[in-house]
Amino acid sequence: MNQDLLNEISVACKEDNRLRDILRRILSMNENEIKEFKKKMNVYFIGRDSQEDLEAKQFFSFILNDSNAKAVAQKIGII
Repeated sequence: MNQDLLNEISVACKEDNRLRDILRRILSMNENEIKEFKKKMNVYFIGRDSQEDLEAKQFFSFILNDSNAKAVAQKIGII
C-alpha cells in the first residue's frame, strides 16, 4: 500500500462528502460487486486523460484494490 496515496486520499475523503459516500458504497459491496465495478471503471476511463479524470481514476484504482477502502475509512474514522 502506498502510504502517501493513502494519506492523500484520506484527506480528500475527510474534506469531501461525495467521496465519503462513494467510499461507504464501496465498503458495502461484496467481492463480485467490486469486481464488476472495477470493470465498469476501467471501461469508463478509456480515452479520458484530463487532470480531473486521472485523479478520479487514481482514487477508484486505489480504493478498489486490496483493503485500501477499509484503510481509508479507518483513517478518517468512519469505521
